Amino acid sequence: MRNIFRETKTDIDFICSNWLDFPVHIHDDIELIYTRKGSVTAFCNGKKYDLKEGSFFLVFPNQMHHYVNCDREGEYIMLIVKPSRIIGYSNIFNKGIPENNCYYVQSEYDKSIAVDFETAFGEYVKYGDSNIMTGYFIVVFGKLLKHYNVLQTKTMGSNTYDIIKYCTDHYKTEISVEDVARALNKSRSYVSHVFSERLSMNFNTYVNSLRLSDSVRMIEDTGLSLTEIAVESGFTTIRTFNRVFKMKYGISPSQYRKNAGKR
Repeated sequence: MRNIFRETKTDIDFICSNWLDFPVHIHDDIELIYTRKGSVTAFCNGKKYDLKEGSFFLVFPNQMHHYVNCDREGEYIMLIVKPSRIIGYSNIFNKGIPENNCYYVQSEYDKSIAVDFETAFGEYVKYGDSNIMTGYFIVVFGKLLKHYNVLQTKTMGSNTYDIIKYCTDHYKTEISVEDVARALNKSRSYVSHVFSERLSMNFNTYVNSLRLSDSVRMIEDTGLSLTEIAVESGFTTIRTFNRVFKMKYGISPSQYRKNAGKR
């Protein structure tokens, strides 16, 4: 199980997880979630979607999105891929935006989308990224996009978007509300207002949620020490990391690592 919430540094990140519980984030990639089983609540650009078994949740580049209320017994296949890999469709992703982000597989024909997606995932797990993946993506997105009403103009540059984007890009550094306000030429009170009114949390809680999601990924996927993970994910001290982690997950990072090893 892995947590991925930021822009992938490779062309493809393709994983299966039983947990989708990420804070609001933005990246320049395409994100596609297929719910094998279970359920999760997804939000994209302010719209709420209740994902269930057999659903596809498609996020275009630079759409604000997050996940909550995840069924921990569920299974979710997540693909994060750069638009340039979707030959013939990259222009749609770069210039358009879907009217709705979720599609529930209904007909027998449409079930082939899930089969194709599962096959692509299996090939990736076995062989990694290769030219054949491009072929799978053309087939999957070619079938899938027919079910999304893609608007031809993309609304960009909202103040909330700019603030979240800045935090997503800089959460590993020691940033403050003042830093965000100064970088975006906004008042401190305005930036604080966006977090309290739009995200229902304060600035520090949001930035720490980004850091925590990153730390969980590293705890599960790397052999780094907890001190190294704390620094790498943006916490200034191991003490702060331990305190914030336990507040969020109810256990210490060391206990979380032990539990992860048992799965």
